[in-house]
Amino acid sequence: MADLKIIGAGLCRTGTQSMEKALNILGFNTVYNFYSVFESGRTDINPVDKWIKIFKEHDMEGLKEELKGYSAALDNPTAFYFKEMMNISPNAKVILSVRDSAEQWENSMKRTVTSPGTEEKYNVLNTSGPDFFEEYWRVFKELTGVEFDPRKPDADLKIMYNNWVDYVKQSVPPERLLVFNPKDGWEPLCKFLQIPIPKEPYPFRNTAIEFKDHIKVLN
Repeated sequence: MADLKIIGAGLCRTGTQSMEKALNILGFNTVYNFYSVFESGRTDINPVDKWIKIFKEHDMEGLKEELKGYSAALDNPTAFYFKEMMNISPNAKVILSVRDSAEQWENSMKRTVTSPGTEEKYNVLNTSGPDFFEEYWRVFKELTGVEFDPRKPDADLKIMYNNWVDYVKQSVPPERLLVFNPKDGWEPLCKFLQIPIPKEPYPFRNTAIEFKDHIKVLN
């Protein structure tokens, strides 16, 4: 994990997939994200099982091993452990990706991550017994202080989002943190990373439709 240069502290549905593509363009070619948890072809251990162990036991050695060789880590679940990653990689910079508002984030989440059937699609890859998302949301609750069950239509994601953004801002020294809205494009990102601005437009990926197309192939 000593290779980690960028720590993404932004939640899912804040442009993290677009950020991954942007970092690829800037030369960061090994980026860990949510889909890395569910990728096929792993020969060491089912990464879903490994993450359940990280959740349940706060297994930071397991996290370090999972991120070994990556230059950046974005999205949940790695974002949950941004403070731990900051200690392990003291020279890494932290990027908090955000949406225009908590309402916008809530709407995006309800169209994708917490929409009916999404958890079931991912849980088919869990072989260790405990429910991956049960642990996932438990950790989220501990960090945000918000009781949350995505299966309940009245779950207030806005409070969760606002609590998270405040938590990150209070935890990261200002000189080490970039609060980044994807619509701001290359300039603030490249200035923060001290990298020239590319000629091509800032990428935008993983719309709600693209998200749903991705999970269709899981089982």
